[in-house]
Amino acid sequence: MMFIGFYTICDPLINGPWAQSLMDMFAQSSSFCKKGWWQNLLYINNFFDGQLEVCYGITWYLAVDTQLYFVAPVFLMALFISPIAGMDVLRLKVENIE
Repeated sequence: MMFIGFYTICDPLINGPWAQSLMDMFAQSSSFCKKGWWQNLLYINNFFDGQLEVCYGITWYLAVDTQLYFVAPVFLMALFISPIAGMDVLRLKVENIE
C-alpha cells in the first residue's frame, strides 16, 4: 500500500521539463491510482477488467493471495468434516472455473 500512496502523493512533485519524457509510465500509473485506489485497498482489483489500467502491477498477486486466504478454509473444513463432501465441493468449484 505504500507504493500506491507514493504513486498518488508524489505525482505533483514530479512535474517538470524532464519528468514527462523520463517518467511517462509513472504518470500513467499515477492517474490510475487516483481512480482505483479503493480496489487495491480492499484487495478486489483482480475482479475488474482493467488489465491495462492498473495502479501498481504487483498488487494483483496480493489480491489473489488474500482471497485464497479467506476461501481456502471453507474447502478445508468441508474436507475435514467429510472427505467425500469436501471432494464434491472442490469438484463443483473446479467445474465452475471452466
